[in-house]
Amino acid sequence: MCHPLVKKSLWRAALLYIYGFIGGCVFVVIERKPESNRQLYSRLAGQLRRNFTTQFNISINDSDFKLFMDQAFDVVTIGNKPDWSIFYGLSFAMTSLTTVGYGHITPETPLGQIFTVIYCLVGLPICMIFLKTLGEIIAKAVKRLVRFFETIILGKKRPRRLKTKSFVVTFMLMICTLCLGGVTQVYLEGWTFVEGIYAYFATLSTIGYGDYIPGWKTVRIADKQSGIDNNIDLWIVVSILALPGLAGLCVVSGVLNALVDAFDELKIHFYVRKECVKCETKTSTKHEGLHEEGNLFIEDPNKSIDQKIGVTLVEERIRSATL
Repeated sequence: MCHPLVKKSLWRAALLYIYGFIGGCVFVVIERKPESNRQLYSRLAGQLRRNFTTQFNISINDSDFKLFMDQAFDVVTIGNKPDWSIFYGLSFAMTSLTTVGYGHITPETPLGQIFTVIYCLVGLPICMIFLKTLGEIIAKAVKRLVRFFETIILGKKRPRRLKTKSFVVTFMLMICTLCLGGVTQVYLEGWTFVEGIYAYFATLSTIGYGDYIPGWKTVRIADKQSGIDNNIDLWIVVSILALPGLAGLCVVSGVLNALVDAFDELKIHFYVRKECVKCETKTSTKHEGLHEEGNLFIEDPNKSIDQKIGVTLVEERIRSATL
């Protein structure tokens, strides 16, 4: 016999793979282009070579031109990489500790890579505890707000499904945070609203694809103009802009805490309904043990004491679960 935990893990693994396969197929349908990247590369490379040879009136073979393109690509890539400074070091540390990991700046030396591993092993639990604590504060604050709204404003004496309603409110708060971040990036980075929401979702969910980094374009422009470490005004602006991101991470943590509480509440309600069905069944069995004498129902003395106690225990468990 397969252990129930192993069976549950297999079912969940199958669900994950099926969901991943469906998502992959959907992304292929949406994102696949008529011209493949290899074909596009060949076409653009040929066009660039023709323009290059025509403009400079030279002839060049395929291998030399490919070597020239590789070197030009390396030059552009190095030019777009930021140099390590206090600000970029802080940016790398925070994106690592929050598990966002944009990949916009990474250590390249063996010593830096080893220190990254040790640094994150110590710092990740600290950051996770911090976010979890703030998430619990947000979840409890929303729960109190929901209870206040239902008891004081709506006048309900015993509000029901508080945890589920708190999850819905916290989730809507997260949606508002994403929309606010999207609007902010429209004005700061010149992105579209969808791109802004996509970038903030990748950040707040700590996926961190790195194709859209909120505030990165503004920082790079300021760094090229006057340097960033000595620019106090830019430090203040970036610090202020980082607050919504940190608050968003806390809101996401609050959503996860509220989701766990809501799931536990749903499990309790499911348990109560299940026990109610058992209670009704045992109650009907108990009534069958009664025989009528005139207009009175007298309990059958042959009914076992265990059955009587069992019905009473089920009723008490249901009553305690509903409180």
